[in-house]
Amino acid sequence: PVIKNTTSTFYASGASKNITATLVIYKQNYWNVNNLELVGQCTSGSARSVVYIGSDSGFFTNHVKISDCVIKGTNWCNTSAKSNGLTGIEVSHLGSYYGFFNDITIENNKLYDCNGSGITTNGSYGGCDQNGNPNNNASKNIVIRNNYMTRIGQEGILVTNNNAPLVEYNTVEG
Repeated sequence: PVIKNTTSTFYASGASKNITATLVIYKQNYWNVNNLELVGQCTSGSARSVVYIGSDSGFFTNHVKISDCVIKGTNWCNTSAKSNGLTGIEVSHLGSYYGFFNDITIENNKLYDCNGSGITTNGSYGGCDQNGNPNNNASKNIVIRNNYMTRIGQEGILVTNNNAPLVEYNTVEG
């Protein structure tokens, strides 16, 4: 199946924060997404990611696997702000600084034409839990393996605030 030029919008509680992406997995567990072609579309610079995996407020998002997919940005967002580019696959907390991730695997994907980053993972703020204890509940078991990225506008792979992630055998070109 091919999902093209589709943007789904998720509104977090309070409706003041929203995320736009072609595929949104937010505060969900045990998802396997594979063999899809996902196409992101910038509309007035509002799109943030083609695939967004999110967590919030101390919630652990467990076992999400994105594999063997083709992830495409279809045009370059009209924005000068670095943080507003279209990212291929984003794993991040939304709103609260304390969303946690466990057993997230991103492997064997092909990413093209994203003017933001290719793949980003951002665990809890500073790698701490909601009480400020270092690495107590930091995101863990994060694997980014054997992905191919080309025509990426910013970082190919950006990993922050994760406990011992495994990043191996990825290719980033031009």
